[in-house]
Amino acid sequence: MSTTSLWLVALGALLGFWCLGAHNRLVRLRHAIGQAWLGVDAQLQRRHALAHELAERLALPEAQPALGDELARSAVELLAAAVRQAEAAAALARPRAASAGAIQSLVLAEQVLDNALRPLAVLIAARARRLQRAGLYAALHELHRREPEIETQAAFARRVFNDAVAAFNAAIDELPTRLLAGPMRFAPAASFQTAGAEVAQLAWPAPDALGPASRPAQLALPVVEPAKAPAVGAAPHPAPADPTQPMPAHPFGADTAPAQWPASTIEFPPDALALAAAPAASDTAAPR
Repeated sequence: MSTTSLWLVALGALLGFWCLGAHNRLVRLRHAIGQAWLGVDAQLQRRHALAHELAERLALPEAQPALGDELARSAVELLAAAVRQAEAAAALARPRAASAGAIQSLVLAEQVLDNALRPLAVLIAARARRLQRAGLYAALHELHRREPEIETQAAFARRVFNDAVAAFNAAIDELPTRLLAGPMRFAPAASFQTAGAEVAQLAWPAPDALGPASRPAQLALPVVEPAKAPAVGAAPHPAPADPTQPMPAHPFGADTAPAQWPASTIEFPPDALALAAAPAASDTAAPR
């Protein structure tokens, strides 16, 4: 074998080792993107669960007096639909963190969720006193209080993920790795950014500043049965002064006393009273 052939073999072996090293490096950087996405996905799941619980609480019958108008109902329905869309996009991006299309779809879904949360958060803050009277504001305020914590951890996870994406894209863009990225099916990844901090920074009044929570009093009206006209000449039985005390004995004897007398005086028709007050015919008849 000539010297030229040996040089060509050595050059080919060196190029093969370099290609193998470049491929392994891109695989390692792409794997780092997937590992960094685990932290982002965990915070997204917490955020989606919080938004889902918020939508469920606002859909309760107790919230209808405060949020029963068309504007509030539309906002709650929009939030529920946005949460479902964001959860579906997150499930699609979970095994494809290095896919730019999956991440961009999730970014759009998170923007829709932010646009649904922002006006609803403003509406809740404006109607906080009504929700407090309905006994729901404390739970809603607790959910809102957890948003800054989730957003802080999510921002850190996004920064780690975006750094991994930047390192991967920089490796693909380098020469001569750029020449091998296409044949090896390595495509640039997409960074992940959301505007969740805007919703988390909205100020809500404290529940203590709104007064005690109370539900509207439910007045149970008693069912009043129509009073029956007594027999002619029967005098109304007086009601007891204290309703808790037993009724006095009937003036005609205990055998004729009813089990329970009505709590109010019986109102007789005028003709019945006149007839009862008139003397009997036998009393006014002339003696023979």
